Amino acid sequence: MTSLKKNSLVIIGIFLLAYINSFIVSFFSRDPDVLTTMSIVAYFAGAAAIVTVYKAARFPFPLEQKKKSLPRILIWGILGVGLSVLLQNILIQLEVLFFGGQLTSENTENITSIIQSAPFFMIAVAICGPIMEEFVFRFALPNLIVNNLTNGSMPKSGLFWLAAVISSLIFAVFHFDGHYLLYTGLSLFFFWLYRHTGSIWTSVITHTCMNAVVIAARLALLN
Repeated sequence: MTSLKKNSLVIIGIFLLAYINSFIVSFFSRDPDVLTTMSIVAYFAGAAAIVTVYKAARFPFPLEQKKKSLPRILIWGILGVGLSVLLQNILIQLEVLFFGGQLTSENTENITSIIQSAPFFMIAVAICGPIMEEFVFRFALPNLIVNNLTNGSMPKSGLFWLAAVISSLIFAVFHFDGHYLLYTGLSLFFFWLYRHTGSIWTSVITHTCMNAVVIAARLALLN
């Protein structure tokens, strides 16, 4: 097993453990406050563990061979926030127009409901959640797919886009609220940011800030 494959599998494993935490805790307690607290702990611990695994790697990542400068990464990360919010609105309208979807997201509704009673949860879902998702769906899973398709040999550029499409579809299904076009499109956009700048932190910046903007806007409407 290659080092990249091991690294990717460990990251995916940590992510899954963080997300099934509430299910495990529910066997011992049904108290909403306990479940929320344990979710917050799991999100923070999962994000920290994943970043630690990524940073500890001593081998080059295929999409990070030509990394742009820090100022460019920051600029693209910030520009990506506005572009992702615009893309989100366009994709939602397309879902409503062609598939009869809803303008609202069940995920966002559930998250904002929890945040109203536990404000600290916003940090978990606006920062820690996106960090884990970026390292899994834009980094680990695409690399794992490409590694399996090429048996560890040097991959062609197009294979990463194929892997990105597969990973994005999984990302969309993972959200369990029916907005498949929305999440697939956003996922591909985040992957483009990663590929364009050669830094996973570009898509992390965009994803975390986008989540914060969307959640803050929803909370403002409710209040």
